[in-house]
Amino acid sequence: MRYPCADCGEMVETVHPGICKKCGSKKPFKCSKCGKHISIDFVFKIDSLTYSGKPIFCLDCGNDTEPVKCARCGRTLIRSTGVEIPQDGVLKVYHKECLNQQINIYAYVKPVIIVVMALLIGYLSWIISDTKIAAGAGAILGVPLGWITADKLLPHIKKMKKKKS
Repeated sequence: MRYPCADCGEMVETVHPGICKKCGSKKPFKCSKCGKHISIDFVFKIDSLTYSGKPIFCLDCGNDTEPVKCARCGRTLIRSTGVEIPQDGVLKVYHKECLNQQINIYAYVKPVIIVVMALLIGYLSWIISDTKIAAGAGAILGVPLGWITADKLLPHIKKMKKKKS
């Protein structure tokens, strides 16, 4: 994974030697919690950095027993007992039950949005042209528009579903 160098902003790989090729910084990483500049040897759980943008912690700040709030219900949980999901470049932690509820919402709401959009576009096409053919064509056009709309309204839930499966 790649993170911007804390000194010059150049992207640095999270593999050894972990030195910035542009400025030569031996401590190119910055702890997301305390802001301390750190080398690759002092990154907490380097193996858990599964995507660029995940918070990177120093050995002092990295803590699996850290209490965090569930992104859905707001109740406190211990990070290591939750499910960490990247959402729009931010790592969020969920209770397993809350994650399942979010996934279920996506599974049931997305088809409803698609059908409603198809019916709406079909109805508008029928109103404008006053023909059944235009209504059918509008409904067919409404399906991909509904799909896009659902993904825009429910983007983080979509990512969770992919991550879980």
